Amino acid sequence: MKPVKKVLVALDMSQHSPGTLECAAYWARAVGASMVVVSVINQRDVDAIETASRYVDVPPVEAYVAKLTQERNEAIDQCVSQSECRGLPLERLVRVGVPANEILKAVGETGCDLVVIGSLGRGHVSGALFGSTAQKVVRRSPVQVLVVPAAAQA
Repeated sequence: MKPVKKVLVALDMSQHSPGTLECAAYWARAVGASMVVVSVINQRDVDAIETASRYVDVPPVEAYVAKLTQERNEAIDQCVSQSECRGLPLERLVRVGVPANEILKAVGETGCDLVVIGSLGRGHVSGALFGSTAQKVVRRSPVQVLVVPAAAQA
């Protein structure tokens, strides 16, 4: 097993994100690693806005994505400022796409050695029917993945 030098933490900016970030910061600090925080704007939401724009007056998709990107960056900054991340080398990424795919791309692009991701633990049936981002990342990740269960994120 190679040493962990960079930890990627995937945040969906839900109420569980601060707990996931705390867990990632703990491990990064413990091994002397830097961190990459990635948040993905779901392509499904972008597509919905694009479809809606054909029927109702909504801002252009580009404006929607720009606004969400700014909001995600502000939310990441707020999470970081309220966490134990202070003092850790930290990079921020906001992407648009299929969450699991974008997280895995970020792993490859940033050279991360460990992924920390939260799981809401919705149960086996919904996971089997729809899959979850955490499950997809675990199955396809080229590096170790630490899944933080919802109970530990509180």
